[in-house]
Amino acid sequence: MRTPREVADEQLVVYNNLDIDGYCALFHDDADLVMLPAGDVVSVGLPAIRERYVERFATPGLRCEVTNRYEIGDTAVDVEIVFADGREPEHIIALYTVKDGKIARISFLR
Repeated sequence: MRTPREVADEQLVVYNNLDIDGYCALFHDDADLVMLPAGDVVSVGLPAIRERYVERFATPGLRCEVTNRYEIGDTAVDVEIVFADGREPEHIIALYTVKDGKIARISFLR
């Protein structure tokens, strides 16, 4: 079974390769995406996550760099900078909650 850190690291590789199939293969079918601190759920289920990231991966020059990494229990925490052409870099903390070797939730703090 892969650790949360291994799953988060693989997620970064497929994200930067803009590989939607590889990206979606890392998620549970009922995974969700949450925006912190409010706790707003912005996507529920793999079809909604796929739709969101098909659009995101169409962003010219999209790439992510991780500046710090942590693992706490079933969660990998990444401090990230996301770049895209013509945009200011976006600083994000992403919490990847992993169950049975797949992402069950990503919580983002922007």
